[in-house]
Amino acid sequence: MTRRMGYPSLFALALVAVLTGCGSTSGTGRSGADTLTEREIQDVVAANLYEVVEKLRPRWLQVRATTSLSTAAPAEIGVFVGQSHQGGVEILRTMTRDGIVGMRYMDGTRASAVLRSAGGTAFAGAIIIDRVR
Repeated sequence: MTRRMGYPSLFALALVAVLTGCGSTSGTGRSGADTLTEREIQDVVAANLYEVVEKLRPRWLQVRATTSLSTAAPAEIGVFVGQSHQGGVEILRTMTRDGIVGMRYMDGTRASAVLRSAGGTAFAGAIIIDRVR
C-alpha cells in the first residue's frame, strides 16, 4: 500500500532537507574553509594552536607568494588576536586553546588592506583569533 503525502507533509520534508543541508554552523559546530568554530578547535587533539591549524586547516599555514609586489621582503602569514598583530605562524606554537571562540583566515590581498602591523609587513594571509571578551 502506497501512501501519498499532502502538501503540508511535503513542505515539512523540504524544510528539513534545506535546514540540514545549508551552510549554517550553529547546530553542527562545523565551519567553512576560512573559519574554525570553538567546537572544532576544542574537539581536535592538539598541544597548541599551531597543531590545531595544521590538522584542521593546513592551507592556512602555506605562503602562496614568496614576495609581495610592494616590497622585496618575503610575505608572511600574520597571526592576529583581534586587530593586534602577534607575529608569524610560529607564534601559534606558544598559544593554547583556552578562551578561543573561533579563528578566521584572510587571503593576502584582504589581510594587507584591512590589517596593520607595526613594521608595515606585507601579508600572504592572516589568521585572526577571536577570544572571549
